[in-house]
Parts: sequence; C-alpha cells; structure tokens
Amino acid sequence: YVSELESFYSKEWVFLIDLTLGMLNFWLKEMNIKTKIIKQSEIGINSQKQDMVFDLCKATNADVYISGELGQDYLNAEPFKQAGTEVYFQNYQHPIYPQYRKKDFVPNLGIIDLLMNVGSEDALAFITSGNIQKDKFKI
Repeated sequence: YVSELESFYSKEWVFLIDLTLGMLNFWLKEMNIKTKIIKQSEIGINSQKQDMVFDLCKATNADVYISGELGQDYLNAEPFKQAGTEVYFQNYQHPIYPQYRKKDFVPNLGIIDLLMNVGSEDALAFITSGNIQKDKFKI
C-alpha cells in the first residue's frame, strides 16, 4: 500500500472531501466492496438531523438504515418503517485480528492497520465478523 499512501499524503488537497473520497474508494476497492457512493450534495437534500437521514433514505430507495446503537435514544424509526425502510440499531462488535508485534490487541486503529495485518483478502470477513450482514435483514 506504500505507493498509494504516498500519493495520498504527498498531494496538496484543496478540499478534505477529495482526500476522503479518494481514500474511501481505494479501501473499498481493496476489499472488493462494490457499494455505490453518493454524495449528499448530488441528491440535493437540505433537511436537518433525523429528517435529513429519512430524506436521504427516501431519495436513495434505501431498504435498510443502520444506525449506531445510541440512535435508539433519539431516532424515531416509525416514519422509516412506514416508508419501507427497516431501521436497525447496531451494537458494533469490533473485530479482534492479529497485529504484528503486539501481544495485546489494540482496537480502533483504522482500516490501514487492519489491511496491513490481515491483507485485503481477509479484511472484510474481519470487519463483519460478529455483526449482522445485509443479507440477514428481513423486510
């Protein structure tokens, strides 16, 4: 990954979004994830908070919206359900994977650490281990 990382860090970026999308697309490609990425600015949604999430789900015909577990404290799932979008509150279980020269696992280091330690072939399996996957949702 050295040459790709060098290209990200040696370039002078005008907008953070360009760096972020470049890196996101690279990591998705490395893990063979083919999810289409759509920027909110391309959809033209200007609402706020829960309304924005709901409007984005409607605009993209989302059948599932995955929120963090704490979303239960503020998100009203009923309008989503009425529109045909299942809301799932995920208690994400951080995967434990082998880390080079580490006796005890150090979590939350990011995708670079995961890929450097397990490779792109196994990264997705580690990320999804212990967590529900889209094909398990029933609508």
